Amino acid sequence: MTARRMLWLMASFAVAVGFVMLWQAVADAKLVLPLFLPGPDRAWAALVAGIENGILATKWLGTVERMINGWLLASLAGIVIGATMGSSATAQTYFGPFLELIRPCPPRRAFRWRLRCSDFPTRWC
Repeated sequence: MTARRMLWLMASFAVAVGFVMLWQAVADAKLVLPLFLPGPDRAWAALVAGIENGILATKWLGTVERMINGWLLASLAGIVIGATMGSSATAQTYFGPFLELIRPCPPRRAFRWRLRCSDFPTRWC
């Protein structure tokens, strides 16, 4: 390994350690609510506890199952709406403007819009 490569590896490690230290400092100063930004110490403790209890695998599988179900449901809805729009001028008239409105909208913005329209803040804060 060359000296230059070793220097890059050490610098990369130092930057990573610096980010973790900054994360811990922000969490300790409570600049962000601990609910939304726990420190790396709390995150690591939760990870270890989840692995030891076996609950992490259960929750991970539940998350993957919901992701797959959501993808399947969205795909089915898209196929049904698309086929309906393709075979009916009336459906094209009703669905077309809405789909043209949300088509350029990035997924992040759509997610934020969904949170604003739900009861997320009252349930979790």
